[in-house]
Amino acid sequence: MKKWLNITFWVIVFGALLFGGYTYYHRNQQEQEQAEVLEQIEEVIEVPDFTLQNLNGEKVRLSDYQGKVVILNFWAMRCRFCVEEMPDFENAHQQLEKQGDAVILTINVREPVDRVRQYIEKEGFNMPVLLDEKGEVAAMYDLRSFPTTYIINPDGTLYNGILGKTDKETILNVAKIVARKR
Repeated sequence: MKKWLNITFWVIVFGALLFGGYTYYHRNQQEQEQAEVLEQIEEVIEVPDFTLQNLNGEKVRLSDYQGKVVILNFWAMRCRFCVEEMPDFENAHQQLEKQGDAVILTINVREPVDRVRQYIEKEGFNMPVLLDEKGEVAAMYDLRSFPTTYIINPDGTLYNGILGKTDKETILNVAKIVARKR
């Protein structure tokens, strides 16, 4: 009986150590990835200007937002990670809109307008959604995968980019850092 209690005790201790180690590693990995995004790239790159229509048929130019931090997110409904991060972009949009220093522009690439509109309305999103129906802007930005997010400085140069899924905390942190640099 004592032998089984001893074995059980050590199994529990070993399991707790494994869980603690995994949690510590995972948290540090996320912090390291976020830190990389939060740093300005060294090379000065002017981002290409473009004009796209939003879901209301209005023309929107990127340069209309010069003087603000722009979070530019390329996405598609066929991309699982894009759909998963959209609520984070909506929540970040609501906060950034109140502050006024930054704007989120999401660009849907090569999907039917009515399907995009239906999805956005169903989810109750209010953030700006632009339509790159032919994929021309995605090509200008040399888009390789979804989702891809670019952070643009108020002067129209590239601050950094995020390849893959991101979250509200990262979006808000990077917007705050870039806005403070002005």
